[in-house]
Amino acid sequence: MQMFEVGTWRLNVDVTATEASYARMAGSHADGCNLVSCANFVANREDTFPEGAQRELETLGVPWRKEVYVSHTGGIAVGLYHYQGFFMLVGEVVEQRPAQGASSEPFHWIAGQVPSANYAHSFTTMRGVPYFASPAFNNKVPLIRCTFTASIPWIIDAEYAGP
Repeated sequence: MQMFEVGTWRLNVDVTATEASYARMAGSHADGCNLVSCANFVANREDTFPEGAQRELETLGVPWRKEVYVSHTGGIAVGLYHYQGFFMLVGEVVEQRPAQGASSEPFHWIAGQVPSANYAHSFTTMRGVPYFASPAFNNKVPLIRCTFTASIPWIIDAEYAGP
């Protein structure tokens, strides 16, 4: 287990076990989904996760192109669509300090972004999560769910059908 400081969180993560869990996953949730909203997320993936988020996730043992779950929750502005999803890590949230500054929301805004930015993630300790943890993860050990939220454009050649 290694201790990490990420935004307002202190995380104790078993990077080796997290990497081994992802190695057992055949692919990401969105890659295996047949909805057009999933296809839009996959088409946007490279631009959805800022470089700072990519580096943070990789340091924690998470391949950022392999989300455990993603869901389209609707349009939020002209040309932008809201998605939420998560990654799993083996470990525990040790501490979450109160957020400072413009937002008291429990999200880590990457690279100094403000709450109106297009991407953020947060961390929560989960215990006994049989379904959403994916069979690749042992649900008998503490897991951290890294929830992300993103606003992305509709870029695929398929009609938007709503959430």
